[in-house]
Amino acid sequence: MAAFGLELSLRVRNVSVQEAATGVRASIQELYESDNSYIEVGIFMVAV
Repeated sequence: MAAFGLELSLRVRNVSVQEAATGVRASIQELYESDNSYIEVGIFMVAV
């Protein structure tokens, strides 16, 4: 069985794929030039 989710948080800009003990997490971050803020949209899958 696997769990899926969507995570939104303020982070620095970058694109990364991270391996965790329980699964793989991919993150895509985008810089908003207008207000100098960063938003990260993370997609993660965890085996349970």
